[in-house]
Amino acid sequence: MINNHEITNQSDEIQLDRELVTQSFDGQVDNRKALRDKYHAKLRGLLLIRGATLLKAEGVLDDLWQDVFTSETEDGSQLLAESSDKHSLLARLSVMATGKFLNRKTHFPEDLWLANRCLWGENDAVTPLQKDYQPQLRGRLLNQGAASSDADEVLADLWSGAFVMRENGRLPLLAKYAGESPLLPFLSRIATNLFIDHQRKRKRLSDTPPSDDLPDDSTPAVEDYLLVLVREALQEAIDLCDPEAMVMLRLISMHNLSQREIGVLWNRSEFWISRFLKQAKAQFKKSLLAHIKKRDTWLILTLDDILDVCSTCTLTEALPNNGALEENYKKFRQNS
Repeated sequence: MINNHEITNQSDEIQLDRELVTQSFDGQVDNRKALRDKYHAKLRGLLLIRGATLLKAEGVLDDLWQDVFTSETEDGSQLLAESSDKHSLLARLSVMATGKFLNRKTHFPEDLWLANRCLWGENDAVTPLQKDYQPQLRGRLLNQGAASSDADEVLADLWSGAFVMRENGRLPLLAKYAGESPLLPFLSRIATNLFIDHQRKRKRLSDTPPSDDLPDDSTPAVEDYLLVLVREALQEAIDLCDPEAMVMLRLISMHNLSQREIGVLWNRSEFWISRFLKQAKAQFKKSLLAHIKKRDTWLILTLDDILDVCSTCTLTEALPNNGALEENYKKFRQNS
């Protein structure tokens, strides 16, 4: 709970920021230097935590300040407008710097600002994040087939590596979060990958004679396993789906055609199109979940879990390259 004194200090900081920005656009170089000096080192530290080299970090920040001081309105009002009454200017600048470094578009700046504060090691950000997300992440792991003790162990590993450098020089787990999706699905995806890794190690140890020098095969690749699994499942589901249905679904979802318009193109009634697509979607979902169950019999994923995984990555990362689907779609476009 934030007390009134903290709110007052926060409001004062925001007001000072607004005055500093306004002064920075009065044409005086010294004022711009003051704004840059106030935040440059902290932003550079954030990028270094996220894996940037010093040279890369300085380059990103040079671009950032160039954008700030050449905004569309030459009085800084754009930058002020993009800040809010809740957050200081640092929040906006850290979101901009992260997006530039990761070359990703931020859709959830509030969550990204929270992640950045956690990477800076701010206890008043880390503690609420763990408190708010722990029950939800634990519930998801239990629904995916984890025992209670396994869920606790996975979450302990998650929190221990989320905000600080890990062993073997690996980046914090939050280092790649760019605010493209809400923070909860992003953390859930990591937790599921860690759960899968725990199960893999347990199986290997049970199948391997006791040894004091077992190799450490923990690699960053395990963090991408769930995405690979979902991509393979999508590929198989697309292969098994009626190509005609896939074209219809693409026209609806990507080109905003209605089922009535689809019916006109196919010379079918809207009722027939609706029933046909309902059956196709059901078959697609069945194929998708069946593939995951076949690959990992102990892992229980729902369609919502898969959608969460897809929400944490780009379309190119999530969808397989399906040449046959593209070819069918091109032929349909030509014929229509």
